[in-house]
Amino acid sequence: MMERFPCPFCGVIPDEPFHAGYTEGIMTWRIECKNKDCHMIVVGFHPDKEKAVTKWNTRSNPLDNN
Repeated sequence: MMERFPCPFCGVIPDEPFHAGYTEGIMTWRIECKNKDCHMIVVGFHPDKEKAVTKWNTRSNPLDNN
C-alpha cells in the first residue's frame, strides 16, 4: 500500500482506503481522516485504492500556509 500523508487539518494519518459502494456499477474507494473530531471532508470516490491515496496525498496543506 502507498504511504498516506497526514490529514492537512489535524495531522492524523488516515486508515487505508475502503470500499465505498458502487457508482454507476463501478466499485469505488475513498479515504478519510480517522480523527472523529476532525472536520475533514472525504476526498471524492475513486476507482481503485491507489487513486484514492494519490488524491489524498496531493491536496494542499492549510497547516503549511501559516
